[in-house]
Amino acid sequence: MKFVEYGDEFLFDDMPKVYNPTQKIFITRLHGLSQLHLPAKVPKIYTSKPLAWRLKMHFNSKGEQLLTDTNFVYLNPGRNPYILHLNDEKRVKIHVFEEPTATRNLMVLIQKDGKITHLYAGGCVFLRDILLDDAFVACITMGVEKLFMDLRRATSQCNPNELKDIIEELDRLLQ
Repeated sequence: MKFVEYGDEFLFDDMPKVYNPTQKIFITRLHGLSQLHLPAKVPKIYTSKPLAWRLKMHFNSKGEQLLTDTNFVYLNPGRNPYILHLNDEKRVKIHVFEEPTATRNLMVLIQKDGKITHLYAGGCVFLRDILLDDAFVACITMGVEKLFMDLRRATSQCNPNELKDIIEELDRLLQ
């Protein structure tokens, strides 16, 4: 998935067909891993150590192409925010949150000019845990432009009533 506002700068839970040295590839979950194919030259992949380990196991066992630690930028959810430089010389802050289950799915927040501009969560199963997390609430109190949630790739159905409840609870926390 790409965000229109950032063009080809960010790609989530997918691999590019052609290498682009300025593109930032984020792997937030491993559902559908068998459909990923590595390009001839592998770009930097932003993910957590547990997800990177499983990616390396998957691709290295297939004999396709070897992935090593040099292919990854490890994101530690306890060490937020991360500063990334964009092609237009601006910077964004990236906040990473991790699902507290065995899947270790990630949610990524992009903050630009002091406001959260985008949220990407490849899986829907841990939204309540993350969206009501104190660190997340602290991030969005600085301002929110848009929150995009890619629920099409969710491994389980998202209950619209639960999302409504979460939004109402967030409103209460922010007031």
